[in-house]
Amino acid sequence: MKALYRLRFLGVVFLLLAASAQSAEPQALFDPADYEYCLVCHGGLGQGNPAIQAPVLAGMEGWSLRNQLQAFREGWRGKHPLDLVGMEMRPVALALDEEEIADVTSYLEQLAPQVAPQAATDSSTGDPVLGRSIYVACIACHGEAAEGKEALQAPALAYQDERYLERQLRHFRDGVRGSHPDDARGATMAASAAGLDDAAIANVVSYIRTLTR
Repeated sequence: MKALYRLRFLGVVFLLLAASAQSAEPQALFDPADYEYCLVCHGGLGQGNPAIQAPVLAGMEGWSLRNQLQAFREGWRGKHPLDLVGMEMRPVALALDEEEIADVTSYLEQLAPQVAPQAATDSSTGDPVLGRSIYVACIACHGEAAEGKEALQAPALAYQDERYLERQLRHFRDGVRGSHPDDARGATMAASAAGLDDAAIANVVSYIRTLTR
């Protein structure tokens, strides 16, 4: 009888320890399947999809992803009539609560960085040699290897899709992004992109792409 009680006691202890271990696991209640609508556009590994202008998310800094979701929620992104892709993303951001944003950005941050696949019709016209001299002005914020700097809230660029980067630089230059009075970070980028023509944008983005090859 004592042996039976001892086995029952040990069984209860085991169950309590198992429950404790599960509750201590930070992602125990997070199920990526809850966010399948993200994968439809951004890919099963968060690798992005240039064909539909969906950027890479895998391995991106959680703080940067949260910043962009905030920008969509606040209307700093996705409200300009020329930002058609952003207008599709804004309702998704508005549908997420703070806990969901924390969950999904933490999950994406832990994924292995993915070099963005190139669209079938993609053929970059940029010159990375010329782009290197332009990127010198970007190093202070985004880092020598385009790794980003959290202290300046400047995201990594190295793994991002070329077409996405080109489009966003044109948006900053043309006032599609960075023009909202409350978007201080966007205003900084808009000022940086103001003097770049399309050729210069293609060149600097081509150089950034070489940093992951």
